[in-house]
Amino acid sequence: MPDSDSFRKFPFSLQMVKSEVTICDDSNCEIRVTLWGDQARKAEDKFQGNPVVAFKKLSVSDFGGKTLSASFSSSIVVSPKIKEAQELASWYEHGGNNQTMKGLSSMGGGGGGSRDTFESRKYVSSIKDDQLGYNEKPDWINFKTTINFIKTDKEGGPWYPACINKNDPCKQRCKVTETGDGNWMCDRCGQTSNECKRRYILSLTAMDNTSMSWFSMFDECATQLLGEQNSADELYKMIEQGDQDRFEAVFSDVLFSEWIMTAMVKNEQVNDEQRLKCTVNRMTKVDYQEESKNLLSAIQNIAAQ
Repeated sequence: MPDSDSFRKFPFSLQMVKSEVTICDDSNCEIRVTLWGDQARKAEDKFQGNPVVAFKKLSVSDFGGKTLSASFSSSIVVSPKIKEAQELASWYEHGGNNQTMKGLSSMGGGGGGSRDTFESRKYVSSIKDDQLGYNEKPDWINFKTTINFIKTDKEGGPWYPACINKNDPCKQRCKVTETGDGNWMCDRCGQTSNECKRRYILSLTAMDNTSMSWFSMFDECATQLLGEQNSADELYKMIEQGDQDRFEAVFSDVLFSEWIMTAMVKNEQVNDEQRLKCTVNRMTKVDYQEESKNLLSAIQNIAAQ
């Protein structure tokens, strides 16, 4: 599915226009596609609303990682009437749009926003100062931050129950409902099981020297933060066993850790109320040696001006 926030148009000549769009699917991977000419001119309107798109006869390049490029012989079909398209649309609507994507192209936006560089970073205060999230499309922001609070007292726990089906169409991501007999039913694949897989949905605050803001974090980033050994299922077991101290320690151990994050910012309507939603899409632990090099380089550039 194309991410409607990732279009970038460039004049190529008086007659030619180039446009780039990032697409993703339920493999949790994304890749950049380059369009040309009339296809590029129509791209933003054609892909409005993140529809399912079928591409045919694209060329593959190793430039900038793996990238795809359309030609005049390529065909593009929006919302194709096939079963796979319906399944992909359902995946995207039921949490796929919030998944952390593995970028196959080394540059470009899409589900992960713009590529993080030292020069591209902003402050947490930029979310408010730059009025991010109030455009028609989501805004993206890269920033260095410190996590200072994680909400752990959410009713039912900081997670949601997901289907245990590892195959299509669920892939252990779709939410399941507990039945009266203690089983779990998945509306997506129609299966009922006596088990579920819990996936994180954290609410936390992160800050820098300018401001503090609330962020949401889904399972991939949350597991990266807390550690692979501290899955949502493992922490659920701690609660079931009454080991509250150990449960709290998992979260307190990561407080005041520093990260480089990429977040999507979007103003959404919730219960007739407008709320600014900031969702962490990608994160890496701060490399202090690399940070020091970047800071020294920035100081030298300023001194040379």
